[in-house]
Amino acid sequence: MPILSSPVRYLLFDYICNETETYKSTLTPEDRRRRDRRIPRCSIRHYNESVFKYLHNSNNDQGLLNLTGLDHASFNELLELYKPYYKLYTWDDKKKGVRKLKLDRNGNPCRGRPRLMDAVGSLGLVFAWYRTRGACTRTLSMAFGLTCTPMYNWLKFGRRVLLACLLKHDAARVTAPTANEIEVYKEAITRKYPRMRNVWGACDGLKLQIEESGNWFIQNQFYNGWTHGHYVNCIFVFGADGRIRICVINTPGTWHDSTQADHGVYDKMKQVYDDHDAIVVVDSAFNMLSKDYLIKSSQHDPTNAEELLINRDATSIRQLSEWGMRMLQAQFPRMKDRIAYEEKGERRVILNLMVLLYNFQCSRIGHNQIFTTFMNDEDNYYGNYGSNIGEEANLDYILGIVGIQQPW
Repeated sequence: MPILSSPVRYLLFDYICNETETYKSTLTPEDRRRRDRRIPRCSIRHYNESVFKYLHNSNNDQGLLNLTGLDHASFNELLELYKPYYKLYTWDDKKKGVRKLKLDRNGNPCRGRPRLMDAVGSLGLVFAWYRTRGACTRTLSMAFGLTCTPMYNWLKFGRRVLLACLLKHDAARVTAPTANEIEVYKEAITRKYPRMRNVWGACDGLKLQIEESGNWFIQNQFYNGWTHGHYVNCIFVFGADGRIRICVINTPGTWHDSTQADHGVYDKMKQVYDDHDAIVVVDSAFNMLSKDYLIKSSQHDPTNAEELLINRDATSIRQLSEWGMRMLQAQFPRMKDRIAYEEKGERRVILNLMVLLYNFQCSRIGHNQIFTTFMNDEDNYYGNYGSNIGEEANLDYILGIVGIQQPW
């Protein structure tokens, strides 16, 4: 039998693949419908009769907390910020982004097809997406009265609008702590661990699974050989009140925690140390060089008695960051799913919004293990210190990515 050359083998393989009848092509239209995982319009109640609409109108905080993570007061607070964007913008499916609606002489949107969902449902859909896992076509479709394609468009639109709302919200922004906050953090930690007098927070890394890219070169950037999986990495510094005060997100999975921290985290921790003489506790994965602004907990106990006690206290305080990672994944179960690989900015929007929502929920709801452990005796803490946060984020850059401008 003659041996075929490589080009001939490739052409023969391509011919066989194109000519071979696929299983899907053998199915009748009825068989395809029975195997379709989407729920058709005729089987779903419209939004005005949906489960979420009924839940929201019940004014029951327990029900809304379980679905969205917010009570009615905090939900309505965000809704007031959300409505102006919702009114002036829409999702452009052709451009795959947000565009501004055409306005009449009075500044109101020109007439068009009425929206099937109001601002309440659009905002609730984003929260419910973060608070659930798995296919949206079965759960969220039934809860919000939407079919698959419109629902995913509403999700993309709602995430960008909510991100634009929270970027300048004092309770949500990720900013370095102020002098007053640093002193409160130090005092809270010192009460439990008297030997750790200048510690204000703890730092750790988080890996989030991501789909493999079809390009082997890009795929290699996200591959972690230690766990044999593909990830995007994040670094978070948590304060004693549970909020994220410094972070780096959406870095390639091949990066080590210390490498990620070199991209701004170390600089900001050093700035806090220089200004307020405040230290952060980290684990042994971070920078091996001696840094005055870091205390590293070691896996091996020192022989010196005083150093031994300090190391054990540092290990206990570092649990603060482990609780923070657990709260992020518990409040947003969607982050346990494998993130879709794309290069159009959707992953950046999802991760940025996750961090802002976490901080907002910490400030408004208070279901926070770190806060309960270290600062449970602080009366009205967020009311006293919530307005002292300084501006740090490059808002114009992020809003440019989202495609939204301030409507007021």
